[in-house]
Amino acid sequence: MITTIGQIQFDKVIPKPLKERLSLERSRSNDQKKHETTSIWGQQLSIDSKATSLIVASSGRGKSTLVSYLLGQRKDYTGTLQFGPNNTRAYKEPEWTFIRSQKISVVYQDLKLFAHLSLKENLLIKARLDQSTNPRDRDDRIHQLAEVLELDKLLGKQARFLSRGEQQRGAIIRALLQPFELLVLDEAFGHLDPELTKIAIDLIKSECMRQAAGLIALDLSQDQNFDYKETYTL
Repeated sequence: MITTIGQIQFDKVIPKPLKERLSLERSRSNDQKKHETTSIWGQQLSIDSKATSLIVASSGRGKSTLVSYLLGQRKDYTGTLQFGPNNTRAYKEPEWTFIRSQKISVVYQDLKLFAHLSLKENLLIKARLDQSTNPRDRDDRIHQLAEVLELDKLLGKQARFLSRGEQQRGAIIRALLQPFELLVLDEAFGHLDPELTKIAIDLIKSECMRQAAGLIALDLSQDQNFDYKETYTL
């Protein structure tokens, strides 16, 4: 049984769909400063899952692909990806299910709310993963977080009728409701105004502290949303 994520170790991991592109970029010049370099794809490095880290990359560089590798949803890469001493290729589906439900939580770039379900029904899917709480406590927690992000009056509304910003706030709440050791944010604030972004960031910081969890933020550019220990590129 997996007890902790620990160090996320990349040993020359390259997504197969990006392999030709990365190879061409490197062959254009011998001067690494003349083109975009990478500090993750194709390199050897470790990211502390308990730290707060930023990964910056332009569109098409594989941000969402990296998220899918961390969740075991895709394995179309060369090289080795490890959690601590464990090669993640050796994990079976029950182990990945445990990781996705108890160890790594994600705010997806494309949000992934079920359009036909109400916002509350979407949130309950994740809230039920926390086996330490009873149904009444889960309900109270949902309403508490929804009130913080100004969604408490929209819990009964189907997700398809919510605005993009409302859906994004809902996706943030959903990610915070399950147990996690690592929270991954994939362009998590793109549809929020500055005031709501600040509220969401403060909420995320508080929840990460409560769960003693680390954070990886993936974005198109540098930001000052969190006190990052390390910054990487793809």
